[in-house]
Amino acid sequence: MSEDNQQKADQSDEIEKPVRARRKAVPRKAVEKSHKAFYPDDQPQIPKVRRASLKQTQIEVLPMAERGLDDDNTRVSRNRDDLANRTTKKHKRAEIHPFTGLEERNNQASQQSSKGQASQPAQKEKRAEMHPFTGLEDHAFDRQHKRTNARATQRPYKSGNRLAAHRKGNYPSQSNYAFFWRRWKNWILIGSLALLLLALTPFALGIVHNLTGHNAKTSISTTSSVPISKLQSIPSNSHELVIVPPKTSHPAPPVFAAAAYLLNTDNEATLYAQNAFTHLPMLSTTKLMTATIAMETGNLDQQITITSAMEGDIGHLSSDSAIFGVKVGETYTLRDLIYGLLFVSGNDAALVIADALAGSVPDFVAEMNQKAQILGMNDTHFVNPHGLLDPGQYSCARDLAVLGQYSLSIPALQLISAAKTYRIAAAGKHGERQLINENQFLWWFPGVSGGKTGFDGISDFVQVMSVTRDNHHLVGVVIHTNNWWTDMRDMMNYGFNNYTWISPRDVDASGHPVPYDNLWNYFATDTQSVNVSLAPDQRYYVYTGYTVSGAILTYFDKNGGLKKFGFPLKMPVPSSSTSMTQQFQHGSILCNLTNNQCSTV
Repeated sequence: MSEDNQQKADQSDEIEKPVRARRKAVPRKAVEKSHKAFYPDDQPQIPKVRRASLKQTQIEVLPMAERGLDDDNTRVSRNRDDLANRTTKKHKRAEIHPFTGLEERNNQASQQSSKGQASQPAQKEKRAEMHPFTGLEDHAFDRQHKRTNARATQRPYKSGNRLAAHRKGNYPSQSNYAFFWRRWKNWILIGSLALLLLALTPFALGIVHNLTGHNAKTSISTTSSVPISKLQSIPSNSHELVIVPPKTSHPAPPVFAAAAYLLNTDNEATLYAQNAFTHLPMLSTTKLMTATIAMETGNLDQQITITSAMEGDIGHLSSDSAIFGVKVGETYTLRDLIYGLLFVSGNDAALVIADALAGSVPDFVAEMNQKAQILGMNDTHFVNPHGLLDPGQYSCARDLAVLGQYSLSIPALQLISAAKTYRIAAAGKHGERQLINENQFLWWFPGVSGGKTGFDGISDFVQVMSVTRDNHHLVGVVIHTNNWWTDMRDMMNYGFNNYTWISPRDVDASGHPVPYDNLWNYFATDTQSVNVSLAPDQRYYVYTGYTVSGAILTYFDKNGGLKKFGFPLKMPVPSSSTSMTQQFQHGSILCNLTNNQCSTV
């Protein structure tokens, strides 16, 4: 029989056959292990969902020849009775609704054939097995699927049958979303992971840089994140200064410094101030402004070669001046010079930066003064970029707190300032160099996120420190002190309301030496019993941060002091209209204020 006649005969058979006529099955491999079919009422003691799961048909993947795919992929015969001799055409596969295994194929007596045949009794049947989608199926599959859907829509809708509701259009389809997720979920997950890694990379690089001290290049912004208008809002007039003490039962600590200031950068509140606007030499804390101008006008990776003009400026420094150590013809990056500026307080590095970025030291200093005015540092004036003593160069505790907040909010500068070591690779005419951060407070006090010190080699010590704890950020300043570790620790303990004992003496002796500890006799005087005398009858104990005074202090000293009573745990409180009591570690002291008679309670 010819192909045309065969095709007509097939079409005629398709019309003549009843709708429920069994089609010739596609040959397939035998399933290795079949399950016994369970039906809803066979074993009522087993939950229906469990029984239904056993009705699902196993999917077997047939060889290409058995699925009707010839070698050149130009013909597809999925079902020999319905799909023979159809031209192949790639198309998007029709949507297939999820098979739940709970359907009953019930043909009703009302179903009529095209020739008026009598209705046939409904029969239960398994869903036709689905082969994997190859993307090569032709439109005959669409027609087959439409005929199946047409038969399904003739059945009455049964409540609870999700698939029947799907086919009647009474249930919202989620197949498109499920198909999209199955197809693309791996790529979506990979893309999300890549974005997360990209976001975390800068933080990881910063951690590695701090741990290793290597001079890895960084793309961290060199622009401050603190709005200048916010800094200008910090009171600059002594008559307008309002001190907002932290929430604590501790009194404000005394300091040895000539001036001090503690700033809460979270809300710009002044927590502590002493002689906040007194004009005093700022020494090498000047270099915070030098580094700020360098960050904002230069490029950390730019190469700077030491010239004879730079050497001439360096030659005017005193012989005992702190230097980074550069020679004519050597080439350094701006990053290297900033490390030398902050780590070893190199005065020569300050001059090289000024000459390279502004063309001359005076022009660079003019930029420093202009920046000070922009920041609202009205009690500050610069005449050099390194901070060596000069009658025309001064600042105050409040202005240095503003400078500390602004400069250390520049991410790249904060990263440099908070590092402990830095290695300069050998290049050009200089060899490899290893630098150590001379900021001693960084080496023993927890939470230090940067800062700069200044020292005249005698007794006047200046420091600007940034400390972060529990998401709170404070900037402290002390100017001209001979006990910088006690002053700065006491202010930070007061600001954070945390008096856990931490001492550079203990850290230094525990095998973690603090750089240049010999300059301070290894902090030998910093013991728990250290105290600060405020007056003949008033004493502040650093260990717990409380004061003992008056008649209670007199009784305390005469009756054993620390050995008997221990450290004060609270400030004195009234116990009656005429008496006061104060609690110590090993008891309390009660004093009558009318006759100054005291007793132990």
